[in-house]
Amino acid sequence: MKTHKKCNICKKLLLINEFNKDRHSKDGHTFRCKKCNSKYLKIYNSTHKKQHNENKKIWRVKNYFKVWAWGAINSHKRRGYIFNFESNYIIELAIKTKYCSICGCELQYERFKGLKKITATIDRKTNEKILDKYDIWIICHECNAMKRSKTLVEYVEYCRMIVNKYDGGKL
Repeated sequence: MKTHKKCNICKKLLLINEFNKDRHSKDGHTFRCKKCNSKYLKIYNSTHKKQHNENKKIWRVKNYFKVWAWGAINSHKRRGYIFNFESNYIIELAIKTKYCSICGCELQYERFKGLKKITATIDRKTNEKILDKYDIWIICHECNAMKRSKTLVEYVEYCRMIVNKYDGGKL
């Protein structure tokens, strides 16, 4: 196995770990060293910024379930929650979940349109810090905000209490 390689740009003989990996090249590494590649990308990105931003917008529109899922997961992780499954599970669940499981409204997954009552959110059924596949569901922002930190059973009991208090159970 090679330990050194010559950069095609700066012509220096460097350690192989000074090159990024590239599965398409014969030796498995890029032809530019990391420093030269960094310089190249700065120039390229500054001259192609507009096109890059357009491509990013198009990708986000086409992949809105992924964008939503990654945003929702990162939001939970920032608050200290631990996920016992891959992000692909959330993406698959989002694709299957068209309506809020509590109120039945049609869910909106496009996160860049702002947080609305019908924006899809991840909810924890048992409100544990560690989330697994069987402890989560996707509900609308309004239902999640009303449920807050209650378990589903506590939330249903709370709703019954309100109905009984104001309607005498006639609803």
